[in-house]
Amino acid sequence: MDEATRRARREEWRRRRQVEVRRRRVVAAVAGAVLLLALALAISSLLGGGGEQERAAAERRPPPELPRGGRSIFPEFRVVGFAVAPQAEELGELGIGSPESAARRLERQARPSAHGRGRPPVLPAFELIAVIANSTPGGDGKYRTRQKSVVIRRYLAAARRAKAILILDIQPGHADFLEETRKLDEFLAEPDVSLALDP
Repeated sequence: MDEATRRARREEWRRRRQVEVRRRRVVAAVAGAVLLLALALAISSLLGGGGEQERAAAERRPPPELPRGGRSIFPEFRVVGFAVAPQAEELGELGIGSPESAARRLERQARPSAHGRGRPPVLPAFELIAVIANSTPGGDGKYRTRQKSVVIRRYLAAARRAKAILILDIQPGHADFLEETRKLDEFLAEPDVSLALDP
């Protein structure tokens, strides 16, 4: 086997490995988010709250659903997503152009995954790197930068328009995962927002 063939095979192996690693990250992120949501719901129900009128109204309201229907992600859906940190294009496909144009590219990317007998439907996902690990310590020495709430709201709105879920990715640097997760509570309370822990 000549050097060019070896190089081509190595490159193909690297490409396949990158695709597999991305797929596993999305699956792990969504599974973690589902677990976190279930835990939050359990704690909320244990703490109780509200008077009789509030409880009656809550019982009448249908439970929140995912953007494309249903209340659980796996095995009902196949998740296909793009990642982003809008500060730089190299931090993810979603960062190239507007969130709306990325949503269109995501739909095109997901089409091949949606076809086939017995395959579950596709649920698109925007994975926003909400906490970015840095190579420098920053003002607090924690080697991370948090996205501003306005950025998260912008991507949540775009995900909702695309009937996608938003996955908030945490790369904590030297910070604590739980501390960073608590900073995202207002978003994680939403049924179409999940969490990815990215050490």
